[in-house]
Amino acid sequence: MKEMDGRVVVVTGGASGLGRGMVELFVEEGASVVIADVNHDSGAAFAEQLGPTAAFAHTDVRDADQIQATIDLAVERFGGLHVMCNNAGIGGSFRRFLDDDFADFDRVMAVNIFGVMVGSKV
Repeated sequence: MKEMDGRVVVVTGGASGLGRGMVELFVEEGASVVIADVNHDSGAAFAEQLGPTAAFAHTDVRDADQIQATIDLAVERFGGLHVMCNNAGIGGSFRRFLDDDFADFDRVMAVNIFGVMVGSKV
């Protein structure tokens, strides 16, 4: 028996990077996983590669309704949700603080803070 047998997991930002690695490990350990990501092509291809224990949901974590739809997909397709892995994140400006114009501040906060808060609440 594997550690995650029968468990259902959502991984935001699951189509690449650290999120992709988490998805692979969860599947190896027996979980069914919803890959939630804004990158449709990579996410859909990855889910297809993993087979029937994976599904892709186009999810922008800045949108609470999209997060809820992703969770609804996990429940409908796999029968529940046991682990919500709020992994999605983006970098901001690499300018020095005093030189930063904060043009992307709202976008960074929406993904890195709001997305985690909403994903943890639903």
